[in-house]
Amino acid sequence: MLDEERIDELLDEAYSTDDEEEMERLAREVLEMDEENVEALILLADAGEFSDEKINILERARDILAADVESLLANEDASFLEDDTGMLYIAVLQRLGFAHFSEGNNEKALDIALEILKHDPEGETLGKTLYYTVLLDMKRDAEVLEEALRDDVESPAMLHARAIASFRLTGGDRGAYRALWDAFAAGPEIPFHILGYWGEPEEDASDEEYEDYNLAVLFEDQWSSDPELINWLARGTILFGLTASLFPKDEPSSSA
Repeated sequence: MLDEERIDELLDEAYSTDDEEEMERLAREVLEMDEENVEALILLADAGEFSDEKINILERARDILAADVESLLANEDASFLEDDTGMLYIAVLQRLGFAHFSEGNNEKALDIALEILKHDPEGETLGKTLYYTVLLDMKRDAEVLEEALRDDVESPAMLHARAIASFRLTGGDRGAYRALWDAFAAGPEIPFHILGYWGEPEEDASDEEYEDYNLAVLFEDQWSSDPELINWLARGTILFGLTASLFPKDEPSSSA
């Protein structure tokens, strides 16, 4: 018989630690007691790097949840994202999608992004962010713009994806600059993180500041994929930064 109280204590400890080795140790201790504990598998995956092992852990978690997810989907009165099983499943899929993307498995990452979006019509998850990132990496720029036109939510991920796709398709024309300015307006700090003007947020930073930083890390490779593209971003960011006085006062601005 499982010691649920002890398992909950170990999970609470694992969630509260910033030490990845300790998180891994606690997650493995839970799995010794309950080898199908999905939360412990997620924590174990979080403690590791993007790798085949991490993907295998997350795929195992997805398989464990499969039957419960099927039952949840059959319940027409249930809200997928408000159900514990649904939330766990999306947590697994998000990690699995980004793990596949990190390993260059774009087709698998795209399939996972589309699955997340089926359960998330309101854009509450990272599904759309994963979707746009994968499309950009696959150079499917026309699809990025088509999706952006249909998108009811002007998230920073969508706006950066639209700006990148616009430049790659038409160059730095008026429409591309408008898309770039929209991206700046949605997250003024993001381009400064991408270009290295600003570093990682301080420990007491807000959740929004951490979200902007994480998105910058995610989109940095896409912006840096072409010298002309990153130079265009740099020129726009410098103009935006000077206009809005966003450069640190103790650091002189530079031009691209």
